[in-house]
Amino acid sequence: MAFFANDSNGNNSSSESRGLSDGALNRDPGYGNHFLNKLSHPFKKCRHGSSVVEYQSRRDQHEMQTQNENKVNAKAMMNERVALMVGMGFSAKLATKALKRTQGELDSAIAWVGSLNDASNTRNAHIPASKLAGMKSADIVDHWCGNIDDNDNNNEGKSTFALASASSSSSSSSASMIAITPEYRKAYDDIVIARSIMSSSSSAKTIKNLDEAYGKLLRKQFCSFQQTCQLCIKTAFGLSSEHKARNHWADVAGIAQGQVFPCMLQYHDSLSSWHQRYTHFSLLTLTKRVTDKDMEPFELQQIIALILRGNMECHARKLWVFTQILTVVGQSKQSTFASNSISGTRVGRGSEKDYLYVALYQMIDSYKEQAFRTVFVVPTEVYFSKVHDDTMAGDADVHGGNSYLAILMATLSIKMNRLPMMHDESKGVADFLSSGGTFVNEWVAKLWLDKNLGKEAGAVHAQASIQRGVPRNQFCVDQCHNAVTLANLCVDERGSTVEQRRRVAKYLEQFAHYFSFDFIVPKMVNHILQDDALAKAANIVCSEMLGKNTVPSQTLFRDHMW
Repeated sequence: MAFFANDSNGNNSSSESRGLSDGALNRDPGYGNHFLNKLSHPFKKCRHGSSVVEYQSRRDQHEMQTQNENKVNAKAMMNERVALMVGMGFSAKLATKALKRTQGELDSAIAWVGSLNDASNTRNAHIPASKLAGMKSADIVDHWCGNIDDNDNNNEGKSTFALASASSSSSSSSASMIAITPEYRKAYDDIVIARSIMSSSSSAKTIKNLDEAYGKLLRKQFCSFQQTCQLCIKTAFGLSSEHKARNHWADVAGIAQGQVFPCMLQYHDSLSSWHQRYTHFSLLTLTKRVTDKDMEPFELQQIIALILRGNMECHARKLWVFTQILTVVGQSKQSTFASNSISGTRVGRGSEKDYLYVALYQMIDSYKEQAFRTVFVVPTEVYFSKVHDDTMAGDADVHGGNSYLAILMATLSIKMNRLPMMHDESKGVADFLSSGGTFVNEWVAKLWLDKNLGKEAGAVHAQASIQRGVPRNQFCVDQCHNAVTLANLCVDERGSTVEQRRRVAKYLEQFAHYFSFDFIVPKMVNHILQDDALAKAANIVCSEMLGKNTVPSQTLFRDHMW
């Protein structure tokens, strides 16, 4: 909708602005002719003693003043909507162009940008088999999720957490996006979180922070992994010497037991040099946190126990442990802004946006993990348990998880904290929705209720009988030997059928539901309002976006949103 209804000459065409009220016209049928007769005698006096020429002059001045006021209001409204689009992750130049093209209509402007990018900035998600065989896992991830800078929030115009359709938000990155397979379009469109958020993970940020903290330090002075292990064990278990640390035997209930030092060395040696580097940095970080009393010793003991368990199992389990370690490291302490904002101290320009960005980014990261387990892992574990396949039930999280993670990347460009082992054997997966019975109609349906997001199997009480078994270690499409082949087949319109992709779409649409407007936005708002520091930051950011120069009220964000 345009701001104003204009005639072909761009002038306001309402009768009121021309000095003719509807009442006057209706009151006297001959009023129009009478008025024209008065105008035909320019020196004839009006009722108030002024000539018609003077009357026309005053009327023209009034019309010009009204038009000028309208232009000022239109410009202010345009600037406000440009600011809103910039806050959603668009560049100011693109936002201005879109709004001018759509005569200031915000929704139409966003849709236009989305169609522009969909048409000109996409690539095929499917990777030809000849090319796939020689690609490294990192290259496959970049192809499906794009080389998006995880630190866009440090760039001007991108520091606010973006709420936009996934297609339109892609304009915030220069990287091209994958073309969405038609069967998955509904799931893709349901997601309102910006693509730069869904296609990135906090683990990448954690790795960057670790590099900044320890990279230069380790190049300047020698610090071996053996020394780090001794210090870590000594700190976690409260030992008095390095000798005791090297010979310590531990039993962490429910996780693992064994002689700690040699197991940690074996685990480290089994990893690639890249994983070794960040395992080393992570243990240094966690040890320092315990020393600084920012973390409990028992939490570090649990990390050590995970390493012991991973050392005794397959390589996929070892990489799963690595991801868990990075997740713990990435759980940052309360931002400096939090304490300063409560006391009224301004940290610096943009700090409120950065603080909001980090808080909401971490929230979305957590919801991605919960949605992944709720939609894929937990039902798969329960399905295999119901068909008495305990081996596959145990593989559903580690091995099955690799396949499910790869599918999310290939179909929707969604990246989790845990990166999949692309060439892991495709097992521990099942198209459980095709098994039917009360397991699907009642148990899965209840698990997928909004209130049960993130809950484990024991929290869902419903009938769960299996009507028919589904092929073992096969998910919707034809059987594949590894995770990347399975994911690639899900986006291959020649290698898979429409019916097979529709079955995949059922899972994707349930995952996307947890990031739809109706589900996620109220939770984001409540997340902000329940934290005094976040609420204060939101009031400041909201005031700036609305163009208010006064000190924001304590309820500005709440009132504006609700």
